[in-house]
Amino acid sequence: MHAALKLRRLDVLDFRNLARVTLEPGARFTVLFGENGQGKTNILEAIAVGCSGKSFRTAKLPELLRTGTARAILRLRLDDDGDERVQDATIGSGSRQLRVDGKRPASLAAYALRSPIVVFHPGVLEISQGPGQPRRQLLDRLALHADASLEESLLGHAKAQRSRLKLLMGRGPDARELDAYEEIIVRHGSRIFEARKRICAEYLPLAEAVHGRLAPNAEPLAMTYAPRELSPNAFREHLAERRTVDAVRGMATVGPQRDDLEISLSNRPARGHGSQGQHRTIALALKLAEVEFTAGLRGVRPLVLLDDVSSELDRARTAQLFDHLAREASQVFLTTTRAELIATPDDLLAGERVDVEVRAGELVPKHC
Repeated sequence: MHAALKLRRLDVLDFRNLARVTLEPGARFTVLFGENGQGKTNILEAIAVGCSGKSFRTAKLPELLRTGTARAILRLRLDDDGDERVQDATIGSGSRQLRVDGKRPASLAAYALRSPIVVFHPGVLEISQGPGQPRRQLLDRLALHADASLEESLLGHAKAQRSRLKLLMGRGPDARELDAYEEIIVRHGSRIFEARKRICAEYLPLAEAVHGRLAPNAEPLAMTYAPRELSPNAFREHLAERRTVDAVRGMATVGPQRDDLEISLSNRPARGHGSQGQHRTIALALKLAEVEFTAGLRGVRPLVLLDDVSSELDRARTAQLFDHLAREASQVFLTTTRAELIATPDDLLAGERVDVEVRAGELVPKHC
């Protein structure tokens, strides 16, 4: 079993409604409870931003700042299988500064890969019934854990697609420079296709197996990633063929940004046929498989952040979730309106579970 990444201490200044708070988590479980609107999710979000540099709720940095302040400061003290470090994130209205033990990381991805997290929040329930972007992001996140150098292709592909589209809309499909941009798109895009396929070969069977354990009597889950571009030559030709269409539509219609992870139940697309309960089980299976798979890639179990799962999942699925997490030994942070709703293992030692009441952005801890 892999060692678990541990958050030893979180210090927050002027983040959302949190003026100045310090959290010393439980070694296994930290239950953040209280009435709605008090700041429970803000604590989870602060952990996520401190670990990854990104929020799971918004891409707009000003929204992270406490009203009337110019910046938010987050400091996390982490233990990565005996390797202790401090990660700092300073968020301004239009910028963020990240540090690991006082040093700037090479990139945002390099910072995020140091401290893996898996987040389950209400929006995750749309992963099997919403648009394809969250599913692509899931595959790319896992692919980055497998090979951090993929960041170059993800950034390079997106930049080349934007440049191609700008050229198409400004000078039309006969612009001479299009060939050069499309060659860059093919090079980076083909690498993204291959990275996703390698991840799916291991991750998808794992997620399907987890789904089978969560719902042994349910319709069998099947997932497939099939890139539209089967070879670099076909990709190159397709880009050339779609120049006029892309110029008219004002969007790139060819590339890995258009692919999807197909999810089906009993050979029927889950997106159009699954019930709410089925979609919840699929989302839960994908996230639990992400915890296991990330641990295998990274060599350390990620932090698990669970936002209001007791209201999003029924009693049976909540019990399955905690049974799974208890066996896997990740450090878990979760929010709920009532701490007694969270049934953690009975054999926890002192300090392994900490309940923290959140009131108007302030924390009142209670050790269990």
